[in-house]
Amino acid sequence: MRITHGTISGNTAVGGGGLVGATTTAALVLHNTIAAGNVALEGEGSDLVGNAAAESATNLIGTEGDGGFVDGVGGNIVGVDWKTVLENDGINPVLKNNGGPTETIAVLVSSTPARDAVDGGSVSSTNDELQ
Repeated sequence: MRITHGTISGNTAVGGGGLVGATTTAALVLHNTIAAGNVALEGEGSDLVGNAAAESATNLIGTEGDGGFVDGVGGNIVGVDWKTVLENDGINPVLKNNGGPTETIAVLVSSTPARDAVDGGSVSSTNDELQ
């Protein structure tokens, strides 16, 4: 599965609150994506369980060590408090109409880490689809 310009946040699961990475049949590729603010009720992997493909780049990952991401490698920023990046009510991310075809979680205007993580040449203000 490939996710580009995505935001995975506000999810809760027993293991792997946000996403489950590579399996024996498919690789998870993330590009210009935020995976932060998710909760794993048991075990590790609040934002990502398993490993994302090595080609994954320019992402912001909330939990250090999740998905095999390393801060600074491939333009990824890892270990950022999601509340400083995504619009929230102090407890949860806020899902609302931000002008696109579906409700989304907005990046805070003041969020330098989120803006620094993105490959600026491929930013889309209206794309909220999984690729």
